[in-house]
Amino acid sequence: MNIKEIIETINKKNKVCYIIYGKEYFLIEKYKEIILTNLKKKKINNIKTIEINKNTDWKNFFYYSQKKSFLYKKKIIILKINIKNIHHEIIQNFKKKKCISKINIIIIILKESNYTNIIKINSKKKFFNKQLLIPCFNFKKYEFFQWIQENISNKIIDIKLKNFLYNKYKNNFLLLNQNLNIISLIFKKKITLKKLKKVLIYDKIYTIFEWINFLLLGKTKKCLLILKSLNKSKIHPLIIVKHLENKLIILILLKKIKKNKQENFFKKMKIWKNSQELYIRSIKKNNYSNFLKIIKSINWIKLSLKKIEEESIWIVLKEISLMFN
Repeated sequence: MNIKEIIETINKKNKVCYIIYGKEYFLIEKYKEIILTNLKKKKINNIKTIEINKNTDWKNFFYYSQKKSFLYKKKIIILKINIKNIHHEIIQNFKKKKCISKINIIIIILKESNYTNIIKINSKKKFFNKQLLIPCFNFKKYEFFQWIQENISNKIIDIKLKNFLYNKYKNNFLLLNQNLNIISLIFKKKITLKKLKKVLIYDKIYTIFEWINFLLLGKTKKCLLILKSLNKSKIHPLIIVKHLENKLIILILLKKIKKNKQENFFKKMKIWKNSQELYIRSIKKNNYSNFLKIIKSINWIKLSLKKIEEESIWIVLKEISLMFN
């Protein structure tokens, strides 16, 4: 199934289960966003996120799924599976407990480290009959064109311009999407290559929020690349320090909170659904000792502010980028 067919299926056909898998994290998030937006239009707003980090978590999930509160109202269950295999008994359990799929919509998310085995198992014994598999990898050329077409009308952009965009952004999904957003906002009728070149971003314009996101993901190389970009953009490093300090407080508070209270905490702190997974990942991968080291570095910057040069702050921010797991 190609990209166009996937998006059409999401928008027009009712599926019990969506299995999103692959190596492109931000494409996984984009598809999840498309599914949730479509379900919201159908007045399905109640979302329950459940993580499967070990095989015993399945027992808790199936126990929870029998409760009246689980079956009372139609909801979206986002199942984040972080184990490498799923036993056949688990799939059989899904089939036996038909009330799970009868009442709810299931979104299963598989990441880079575990999708291969689980997709193989699913191909032999499906989780559900009415399911949609959504692969998230680097685009092939025809897929790249389809993605553009789904975001921008053919009346605005022709094949020549699509080829130009492909040569520039075929390996950079984030930058491609940023440019597609710009094109759709600025142009309402067919454009020339000359006009297109004037508005395109060739080097990713990173934001502090993206640096924070990659910190939470533990992507050291990407963090260092973004810091370099922010430095070139003449952003004062103290602004970055202030943002980091706020996020660090949230992480420490979140680490103290029990799992069943996390959802209320995120609502209180006004953290979007898309970002919640990043925070949860970070508190699992980083201990208090690690957070304490980062706090000490931040405090050193604040106490030494009048004595040190701006460049020294950038060096400490690079060190902080290496501290996050």
